[in-house]
Amino acid sequence: MEPNGISPSMASHADAGHATQDTSARSSPEYLELLAKVAHLYYEQGLNQRQIAAQIDRHASTISRLLEEARSEGIVRISVQYPWRSDDELASRLAATFQLRHAHVLLSEGMPYQKMVDGLGVIAARVLAGALHDGTILGVSWGSAVHSSIQALRVPTPVRVTVVQMCGAVGASVTGGVELPRMAAERCGGTYRYLPAPVAVKDPRLAQSLLAEPMVDEVLQLAARADVALVGIGSINPQVSQWLRNGYADSFELTELEQLGYVGDVCGRFFTAEGDVLDSELNQRVIAVPAERLRGIPHVIGVAGGELKVPAIRGALRARLINSLVTDSSAARQLLAMP
Repeated sequence: MEPNGISPSMASHADAGHATQDTSARSSPEYLELLAKVAHLYYEQGLNQRQIAAQIDRHASTISRLLEEARSEGIVRISVQYPWRSDDELASRLAATFQLRHAHVLLSEGMPYQKMVDGLGVIAARVLAGALHDGTILGVSWGSAVHSSIQALRVPTPVRVTVVQMCGAVGASVTGGVELPRMAAERCGGTYRYLPAPVAVKDPRLAQSLLAEPMVDEVLQLAARADVALVGIGSINPQVSQWLRNGYADSFELTELEQLGYVGDVCGRFFTAEGDVLDSELNQRVIAVPAERLRGIPHVIGVAGGELKVPAIRGALRARLINSLVTDSSAARQLLAMP
């Protein structure tokens, strides 16, 4: 007999009964709701364990156990967000080889494509934030990399910038252009101007009529005066072509462009791997800042990565349509290995 009058066998039976009761109770909706409430107060509201105990009328020592149970039940899932790492040596070589203002290279080994695009966006957002000041005119194009960059954009204090759409919209998705100037302006504390036109039309004569419209012409004139531009680099590769995905160029047109030697575009202006800008019927159907005006913008940040984009990135660099580049390590190595 133990000093408290309970034999070991009695304690064992009591513990077993208590464990059975606990197991049953822990599967109840009420108990799971309690776990979720404790997790919410701790992880989302920032309360400490003693404060949570007082709020739910439990002993402070039980809160740690409840948090552990919330994790084991899958109510709380903890993931570690590693900082995006850069390769400064590759960046320096890129800047020297292509005579860039800046180059930034994300270490991307083993990353899925979308995670890599998100990482490029974080780095591009830092570059962009450092280039903005009161009175800046910021031009933006469209695409998933531009969208990721704007999503990641943070400025320490509001900056009175004017954000302007540099080319017509591609479809109704958030990456297609219409929403991006507004998103960028909201993150900076500035104003925005959108371009009321699609990026391309079927008939060159219709394109000329749209370009003559005062509102369209005014926005494109403003875009051509941008101090800084944030642009994606499009590819004609069907696997990553936004044009094909949004129905603005069918597979035959892309195949024809490829046969003619064209590899990609910036703001709808197509070019070859050697940087020759396309002068074709498709170019005459595009509603966007002309290539020669794009080259006159002091700071054009191109954001693109992945092996499938390498020919297009190289063409954009050779065409001098961008003078700063944010890319990933896989693409950077291939760019540097090309003759």
